[in-house]
Amino acid sequence: MKFGYLRFVKQMDNIGAILEKASRSDDPVEYVYKNDLRTPFFMVEGLCRLYQDLHNGKTFKKMLEQAKLVEDALGMYDFYVVLDKELSADAALPEVIRTQIVRKREAAAQHVNEVLASGDWWNGRRLPEWNKKLRTLKWLKEAEERQALVEVYRSEIRKVYSFIGKAPFPFEDIEEHVHELRRKLRWLSIYCHALDGMVKLKETADPVPEKFRKYLTDKVLASPFNQFTGSYKYEKLICLDKTGFMALSWMIATIGELKDDGLTLHAIHELAQTVELDKAGRKAVATFLADYDSRNATILELATEYTMHFLADNVLYTLLLP
Repeated sequence: MKFGYLRFVKQMDNIGAILEKASRSDDPVEYVYKNDLRTPFFMVEGLCRLYQDLHNGKTFKKMLEQAKLVEDALGMYDFYVVLDKELSADAALPEVIRTQIVRKREAAAQHVNEVLASGDWWNGRRLPEWNKKLRTLKWLKEAEERQALVEVYRSEIRKVYSFIGKAPFPFEDIEEHVHELRRKLRWLSIYCHALDGMVKLKETADPVPEKFRKYLTDKVLASPFNQFTGSYKYEKLICLDKTGFMALSWMIATIGELKDDGLTLHAIHELAQTVELDKAGRKAVATFLADYDSRNATILELATEYTMHFLADNVLYTLLLP
């Protein structure tokens, strides 16, 4: 059975179903946003990243580029939707700033629509094109593919270590260091879901080592991102240390919260530079951004501290089991 092909088909079916219903809605962009079109595109990106070095890299790299355009557009729209929701009721912010946030959100929505139109998503041509290319590929046999995927996953773990090794400590930039670290960690989780049941979390220590207990919060343990389901029965699974994966999940969430705080501060700071403010407005923005530099520094320091503890606990080193 061509499991690789079937994994792509599952995500393409999810994408197609959402787009088809969105095309009949009053607000197609809002529909795809609320119905989480971004997730199956994330899954496609993850699969392309996994398979691009196994065979026919040109096909997967092209698909990756096309999927990323949509996912990035949806991500930007999400950023401004959340920002608008969080700050729209903040009377302390000048009306002109809140208006700019709304305009940014509307522009991001328009960009999503344009990307879906220009990429042949709205007209339904892109998915059949993908399917045609994928069906003609010579997919690896199950055992061979499993071993190749293990090596790719191991390589992705090494990339995290390499990134951290090259980054300044403490971190110096929210986007380049904190956000980028979270991206690299998050792919390790996305790959597991994209492989559609081929990854299993396995208990390796009872009781859980003391150093890992801080990661096992109720929120992490209950997170749907840490529950794997699959459509097929495999001869042999890829096994990850369950406690280590929970620790990875905690790190992704914690770094993500810091990243969001930092990017929100930065967005307001940037908007304040582009609009004309009266005296009261300047005072309001100054109050909102009080200690801007020190707040950013605190975010960077915390992200650095969490990363150092994460490294010291050897979470990734022991994640992938034999």
